[in-house]
Amino acid sequence: MGNIKTILVVEDDFLLQWGLKNLKPENVNLLQARTCKQAREIFERNKRYIDVIAFDGIMDRDDDIITDEPLVPEDMTTLKLIHDIRKEFN
Repeated sequence: MGNIKTILVVEDDFLLQWGLKNLKPENVNLLQARTCKQAREIFERNKRYIDVIAFDGIMDRDDDIITDEPLVPEDMTTLKLIHDIRKEFN
């Protein structure tokens, strides 16, 4: 089957995460985060093994609660997460 690849998927949609988990090829180690906070933690623990990171383009909440409350601070958004992770590779 070849080498196992590790993919981190940062996605807050439960059904999409479920589908990815159940349809992934055998040679893929799938790491899943539903919030930017989870993604940071998973990345820090596994950064030397991760081959690909797939981000939800708009994740501006860092919880599973649906409210009209203010969004998370700017430093916890998807764009900030991408920016911080890119620094690891420069």
